[in-house]
Amino acid sequence: MISQFKEPITADNSGDLKKAVDKVVSNANLVSHGSEYRYSKQLSNQDQLIYVQRVAKGPVYSKDGQLRFTISDNHRVIGYSQSYLDNVDLLREKTKTISEERALTWLYQYNEIPNGTKVTWANLAYTRLTTARGKAVFLPTWVFALKPNNSDTVVMKRVNAYTGEILKTGSSQSPSSNANPEILSMT
Repeated sequence: MISQFKEPITADNSGDLKKAVDKVVSNANLVSHGSEYRYSKQLSNQDQLIYVQRVAKGPVYSKDGQLRFTISDNHRVIGYSQSYLDNVDLLREKTKTISEERALTWLYQYNEIPNGTKVTWANLAYTRLTTARGKAVFLPTWVFALKPNNSDTVVMKRVNAYTGEILKTGSSQSPSSNANPEILSMT
């Protein structure tokens, strides 16, 4: 769903702007299922305030299951897009995941982190793995934001939180039968 405000949301500073948007998100007359979304400072930037849907007690770091509020050049929120994951099914039992440290070590070992790169943040979240039988399949993933030395660009890297497999952006890898003990299926 895409919506534009008749009257843009304005505020004196970015903190007040976020508080104003929080009120919109919590208003059931304005945002459907708003209580299922949480603000993500890590994914937000000067152009967007991003709220992620929480499913199975975890955030969704995918354009599926997000509220994205657009901020104009003059620091006003002019509208938003919303995607919502419905009919969530747990496909497998929950099991232990690898540690953040282990996932980061694998990224380094497989040359996914150049020298001089700073890890700006890391989170465990659900990300989209593939589509099977018309349903999106998500799995727990360590998501790292990496900032190379002498660059303003932030690069996102994903690691399967069960197997340690490095997931490529836009990949459509199929899960193996025993590699993903807790996978969600969503429409």
